[in-house]
Amino acid sequence: MSDMETTSRPGGVSPGWPFADQAEYDDARKLAAARQQIAHEATYLDTFDKLTPHEQEMSTVDALHYLRAGRRAGLFSERASQA
Repeated sequence: MSDMETTSRPGGVSPGWPFADQAEYDDARKLAAARQQIAHEATYLDTFDKLTPHEQEMSTVDALHYLRAGRRAGLFSERASQA
């Protein structure tokens, strides 16, 4: 099994949950909401809170990849929510 398959969602087991922990999920969700706000301001797409729950979660997973890439590239600290 890969790391993603064995990661448990806080409060329960969810094999496909790709986040290391609740803090990483919260950071990715904040990043997703900020990116969606920029898209809203530029193109009048819906804001993050107007997206369906599924769209919000998919956006959060996408943001996770950018969050981890930014950490690897040294663009920001390892854990923003712990700063």
